[in-house]
Amino acid sequence: MRTVSSMEYLIAIPDDVFKQDLLQYLTIYDIISLDTACTSHIYRKELMNKLAEVTLVGDIDHESSIELLEWLQKKKIYLQNLTIDQVISHTCRRTRNKRKIMMDISTLMKFCTGLTLRDENIQDDDIELLSSSAYFSHLKSVSIIGCRLITDKSIYLILTKCLQLQSFHIYHCDCIKSDTILSKCSDYPALTSLSLVNHCYCSLTPSSITALLQHCTGLTALNLTQNYHMNDSCIIPISCYCTQLKTLLIRDCRRVTDASITAVAQHCPWLQYVDLSGCDNLSGVSVMSLGQYCKRLTSLTLRKCRGMRFNSIFPAILKHCNGLLALDLTDCPIRSEDMLTIRSRCTHLQSFRFHSS
Repeated sequence: MRTVSSMEYLIAIPDDVFKQDLLQYLTIYDIISLDTACTSHIYRKELMNKLAEVTLVGDIDHESSIELLEWLQKKKIYLQNLTIDQVISHTCRRTRNKRKIMMDISTLMKFCTGLTLRDENIQDDDIELLSSSAYFSHLKSVSIIGCRLITDKSIYLILTKCLQLQSFHIYHCDCIKSDTILSKCSDYPALTSLSLVNHCYCSLTPSSITALLQHCTGLTALNLTQNYHMNDSCIIPISCYCTQLKTLLIRDCRRVTDASITAVAQHCPWLQYVDLSGCDNLSGVSVMSLGQYCKRLTSLTLRKCRGMRFNSIFPAILKHCNGLLALDLTDCPIRSEDMLTIRSRCTHLQSFRFHSS
């Protein structure tokens, strides 16, 4: 009796099972290895047919080179999460047709729901090319990181076309200067995660924050890190409209005081992860408020909070933060022996960082 090879078993698997229950969870390099291993195999043609039209769900942070993108397009393999990282830079250095490259990328978005732009040379016209794809509107998550040439025009285009957005993140994009562009988020009541990090060229005002958040009441994660001009009047609207928040990051917002953190704590009882690093005007009052009103709080980061003192923070953690599992007091003005007292007395803590520089 002839022995059935493992490849024959693989070919015999029904296409829907092969693609949905097996291949889609492999990485790009797993697929490349499989392709390479079967270069001279008698079943190569059948294998290539089974690979076509598969959608990979992994590799969300994978850096996609031009060659890799071209290979994926040739094999008709699509990505559920696509990252564009330094592709434009390589294109310019290798004098390739940038328009063709962007159009090739857009074809890979057939089943894409997550797009990350992390190329400092990407421009508005590149976003316009991507948005011309019929698949662009299917995106549910968009992250723009360090794209310093992208302007309000691209943000408006993304927010206008991607009507299914659930997550929208902007990090360190210097050319986005109009806070009115944020009002487009009012069209996304299903938005659950929002990041506006280092938005220093577009000062977030109380009115713009209010206009934004009053239409985003479903937010569970909000990151307003390094918005240096924000004060209490910018934070208090969070307590009014974002009562479902589980994650809040406002690192390096040095004008924020205990008053706004207390207001947020009182109205956002679902908070689990809070990062207030670098907020120098905060004291143990904020910690006590979070402990009293946010019973689900498990992680609190207070790195470089110069206003934290042992006499106020220790009783707050000991008495009111019984559910806290992780605490970071790195570079806070608390003596090492007092840090050790917190560590020994607050036995519920599983992770405690307190290194002083």
